[in-house]
Order: sequence, then C-alpha cells, then structure tokens
Amino acid sequence: MLRDITRVLGREYFDIDLTQVLEAPNADDLLLDLAITISRRGLVVFRNQKNLTPAQQKYFTNHLGQLTGNPDTSGVHVHPINHTVHKAGEKPDLEMSTIARNPNHMLSKQTGVTGGKKQLKEQSVADGWHSDIAFERVTSDYTTLINRVQPSTDGDTIFASAYEVYDRIGLSMRAFLETLTGTFSPVGCNPNPEHTHLHQVARGYPLNIDQSSVLCNLYKTFKVSAMGNAGLNL
Repeated sequence: MLRDITRVLGREYFDIDLTQVLEAPNADDLLLDLAITISRRGLVVFRNQKNLTPAQQKYFTNHLGQLTGNPDTSGVHVHPINHTVHKAGEKPDLEMSTIARNPNHMLSKQTGVTGGKKQLKEQSVADGWHSDIAFERVTSDYTTLINRVQPSTDGDTIFASAYEVYDRIGLSMRAFLETLTGTFSPVGCNPNPEHTHLHQVARGYPLNIDQSSVLCNLYKTFKVSAMGNAGLNL
C-alpha cells in the first residue's frame, strides 16, 4: 500500500519491511527500483521500520548509490562533528549522526544584524533550509533518517523540491541563477582541536578530505555570488 504525499514530491509506503527487502533473493532488483523511485519522487517514507538495525540502515543507504552508478571509492559519509553512540561505553559510530531536539537547548546563538548594528541574536536553527552535507566537495546521492524516538506530537521537518521551483520560474530568472556560484561560509568559525584528526579521513569520498573549514560550526550561512559582483548573503 502506498500513496504520493504531494503531486510533485514524496511517496509513502505503509507495508514494506526494509529488512525483508534486504534479505530477499532479488534484493538488488528491489533496491534498484526503490532507488529510481526515490530519485523521481525526491522523498520516500517507509512506515514502521522498527526491525532495521543501524548496520542495515547504512548498507541500505550505501547500496542505493552503488546500484545507481556510484564508483567503488564512494561510501557512507563521515560527518566531521556529529557521531552516534549506539550503546553507553561503545566507541562512536563515525558513519551515523544523531539528530536530537532537546527543548531546554533548542536555541542557537547566531550573529544577526538589526537596525544596521551587529548583535548577538538567539534563534532556532529549525528554520535553516539545507541539502545534506552540502559543505563537502562531493555530496551524498541518498540520505536516510530513521525515527528511533517517537515524539508525542508531529515534528517540524519540512521537505521541498528545488526541481519544482526551477521548473516554475521564468527563463530569464533561470538564466540569471545559472550565472551564480554558491559557497558555504561558517558562522563564527571556531575549529575544535578534538576533530582535527578528521582532516585525514576520506569522509565518504576521497575528495572530502583535509578541509579545515568543515571543522568549524557547521550551521552555515549560504552566500550566492555573481561573477565579478559583490556577494549576497541569504
């Protein structure tokens, strides 16, 4: 059983157990079909995946890329800062990140500008639109997020299709956007010495290595610059 979440984005499956898909004799064929669907729909939701282990989740994510043409040098991304500890006392799993919202610590301090004066402004980071690991030289093809702890109310994550936005804008705006270059700039860059060893780690791809900027605060401001013109901070 399935349904398309919107006309242009998202599909929801209610009765697929990914552990059974991974163990099926024709697993690669099934996963390739899923990879194509995910690419076409932009977002796919699988309900009730309580049996999926962290190792299976990583294999599933990586194998989607392998089946759709990733080179052998590609692998699961290693986040420069955020790593998951599955059980107390175990070493962190560098290939998984934990996203948690603590109501007591949900505000981050960022530098804002009000009335022409720069000041320290408290604001939630929940309003930050982003593509996963866009700060890396080589980004991910597929990303998976599993909800291990169910909140009592709905979450506040929203997905959008940039492809649909591009299809709807005029030709002149498309031509203008294609002259721009996007770069990521850290907010208050303060490298953490504990993370310097990740300079020498190929974080999912050989080119994702030795970038001191990724060891800074990874909540990025996005700067769009026109060729030869001043930058526009968004």
